[in-house]
Amino acid sequence: AEKCAVALEASLVQGLASADDWAKFSRFSQASFVNDNPFLKWCPAAGCGKAVKASRTGAHEVSCSCGMIFCFGCSVEAHYPLSCAQLQAWDEKNKSDSETAKYIKANTKKCPKCQTPIEKNGGCNWINCKCGHAFCYFCFNDDPGHHNQPCNRPPEKSAVQSKLELEKYLHYFERYEGHEKSQAFEGELRASTKAKIEAKLGEDGGQTYSEVVYLAEACEQLILCRRALKNTYAYAYFLEDNTAAKAALSAIRI
Repeated sequence: AEKCAVALEASLVQGLASADDWAKFSRFSQASFVNDNPFLKWCPAAGCGKAVKASRTGAHEVSCSCGMIFCFGCSVEAHYPLSCAQLQAWDEKNKSDSETAKYIKANTKKCPKCQTPIEKNGGCNWINCKCGHAFCYFCFNDDPGHHNQPCNRPPEKSAVQSKLELEKYLHYFERYEGHEKSQAFEGELRASTKAKIEAKLGEDGGQTYSEVVYLAEACEQLILCRRALKNTYAYAYFLEDNTAAKAALSAIRI
């Protein structure tokens, strides 16, 4: 009844509801129990559907029986050494179009007449825009006598800064993306490792599982290390200007 605060017993619902409604009620009840419990989280792995219980709340790594290791705080793939806030900022930066705009600002100049962005990729410094206006790419002088003359005007400070920021971002993003693509082969690596273990167990006078389990453990350790290495590049991007810390990260060549 409306405004009634009495909780229905599950047995009463089961006795009154149809089989389909009871199954739906059970699913919703189970989901509500997990969602309302701060020590329980659904595993984010595709098609898993299991819940993981942790001994404490907050951001820390937990492992599901399906093999998925995820952050208990934000329910995404484990992202050490990144904090949840840093991971969110990194993802938003990668998804936004801000870097495209920054590239245009750093590598193009607008025609003084029609304001069309122009990128100089070769040739002399004298530009002929499609609108018909001719000018010097560096100082915007439109005097024909300036054509083929050296121009020593320094680049704009904002353009230089934008280019440096873009290069910094691309340095870390390209390496992050490279390791992220390598993660796509995790399933194949696990499958090939499993096949090797089965082959060793099937050999005449074959080994016991305890003797070859190190192969599976080594495989999982490699996957964990690659995931952590991927995240160190995003972490380095957000670091303060700490030369020693960045030098240590730059020394990694995996």
